[in-house]
Amino acid sequence: MSLSSVSRALLRARPTPSFRRLAQLASVTSSANASAPSQPDVSGPSPLGQPHFPCVDAHKARESRLTASRRDPEKEQEPGTGPEPSYARPNPTTYHVYHHSEPFPLAYYPKPLPSFDIAYETWGTLSPQKDNVILLHTGLSASSHAASTPLNSAPGWWEKFIGPGKPLDTNTHFIICTNVIGGCYGSTGPSSIEPETGKPWATRFPVVSIFDMVKAQFHLLDHLGVKKLYASVGCSMGAMQSLAAGWLFPSRVGKIVSISGTARSSPSAVAMRFAQRSVLMADPNWNNGFYYDGVPPHTGMKLARQIATITYRSGPEWDLRFGRQLRPAPQSADAGNGVRTPALCPDFLIETYLDHQGEQFCLKYDANSLLYVSKAMDLFDMTAPALKELRLSPSYPTTDFHPDPVVESVLPHKTSHSKSHPPPVNPPPHLNDLAEGLKPLSQIPTLVLGVQSDILFTVEQQRETDARASSIEVKIRKLDAELARYKDQMSKLRNGPGKDAIQQRALRTLKQKRMYEAQVAQLTQQSFNMESTAMATDNLRNTMASLDAMTQANKEIKKQYGKIDIDKIEDMHYDMEDMLERANEIQETLGRSYAVPDEIDEADLEAELDALALEQEEEGPSYLADLNKVPDFIDEPPVEVGETPERHEAIKTTAG
Repeated sequence: MSLSSVSRALLRARPTPSFRRLAQLASVTSSANASAPSQPDVSGPSPLGQPHFPCVDAHKARESRLTASRRDPEKEQEPGTGPEPSYARPNPTTYHVYHHSEPFPLAYYPKPLPSFDIAYETWGTLSPQKDNVILLHTGLSASSHAASTPLNSAPGWWEKFIGPGKPLDTNTHFIICTNVIGGCYGSTGPSSIEPETGKPWATRFPVVSIFDMVKAQFHLLDHLGVKKLYASVGCSMGAMQSLAAGWLFPSRVGKIVSISGTARSSPSAVAMRFAQRSVLMADPNWNNGFYYDGVPPHTGMKLARQIATITYRSGPEWDLRFGRQLRPAPQSADAGNGVRTPALCPDFLIETYLDHQGEQFCLKYDANSLLYVSKAMDLFDMTAPALKELRLSPSYPTTDFHPDPVVESVLPHKTSHSKSHPPPVNPPPHLNDLAEGLKPLSQIPTLVLGVQSDILFTVEQQRETDARASSIEVKIRKLDAELARYKDQMSKLRNGPGKDAIQQRALRTLKQKRMYEAQVAQLTQQSFNMESTAMATDNLRNTMASLDAMTQANKEIKKQYGKIDIDKIEDMHYDMEDMLERANEIQETLGRSYAVPDEIDEADLEAELDALALEQEEEGPSYLADLNKVPDFIDEPPVEVGETPERHEAIKTTAG
């Protein structure tokens, strides 16, 4: 019997009485479930008792508190202490606000934003020339409070990196940090009041881009009279902003620091953030974004934060911090047979950590801001076609403003490749477009940092962000294509008189390729040496810290029990100090310029060139006409690096 006849037979068959009864029962059950919430079946006693889910009960309790506070506003507590979202009551006394009253064009929206506010905080002292400014960009959900200030003594999200003698040294630099537009900590976003309606924008707020955020920040810089930044610094989404700042205003950015960021959001990162937005928008309280007069989507926010936290960490870190450890077992987990009863609510320590992160976040940040800002990250793409589609172009000044000569000079480059993380065998297809898009950044000193185990912003993406390395690799691949064409031409010419001319062109191309490859090899070895020395230096510092603790402990013991010989430990400490000093000197030396050999081994080149030639054959017809089809190879000469140029001041990337 054919498949089609089986299908017709099944369609003609009538359901048996038992199937009909099951269908009727399912229909009745569905109707009952639609009219009333499901409840556990308590019709008969169970030896195991009724199920208990404290994690679900916690959501219900929070929902009840929020509902009660909405119904009885007099019971609302002080900001930051009750269940009310903290973003609903920004405290303008702890930060500054710049108001831009002019219409603000947006990349993805046909109408400009009527006006906007930017919340910002500062640290340090602005120089008379206003040339010591570092613009610090935030991650997705961060406020402008990167470090404590006289107006707000609470520790900021980058407390350890901002201050006297710290990486962002307030003794010499003036640090500015803003909350991005689209956010909810004082800057204009979905929770702000729409001028035309007098109500929160909600999801009527236009979609914003990373470039919009940066342009708004530069309006603030114009207001402050800052013509050029000493540096643009950021992590995660802040790294995207840092790159965008250098691209949009290449003559106004002195240096770029990109930490765990990317120049193009990967499909995997887009998928992760889409999952976060999906669970948030599935919360009934979200109400298409119009929840400001009701209960916020706290459960969706908690789940979204849990997904996000997974992407912010890595597998090795989870193993080191939590492993497979379980939380202390409650008495109810004892089944009486000595075996712990597993719980469906958080049971592993990593589950309790994720649960805690979600609880801490679910009422601190506006749900709509999470949607808009995460979407801006997804849209970020600095490949040439994407930038062209947005009709964006770098802004160069038309006044008598002159770029820093250091920026305009060719600086030594440090590759991000190492022996443990070599360049990919098959480069991604978008790399050429990305190298083309990043050209405006090629003359700006850029520091790109990443975490090898990062799953959201992978090491490969950090390498792609390195505009100069990308351009060199693109040139090498172009030279390979040229050599392939020459080989094809020689196969057609056989042993005709035109073969020698093709061979000479191939030799020139091969020499140029070898020069680039020698440069990459030097940089790769330098990067590997720096990584090894940095690891050794870190180990020395950790060992010294242990010795310090041992010395202090022995001194305490000496006070209590009398004389104890600690000379050996002190001698070890002095030896370690000497080693650390030498390691720092090595690291400093490796950080300087490098030299590319000027001479190429002609014998090796000839051997490779011979591999392109054919075996001797009889004289064939001369295909001299084919020579006209082979264009002369024209490209930029290899980067020649001579004596070590004068070193210029750079941002410190580690404390001390």
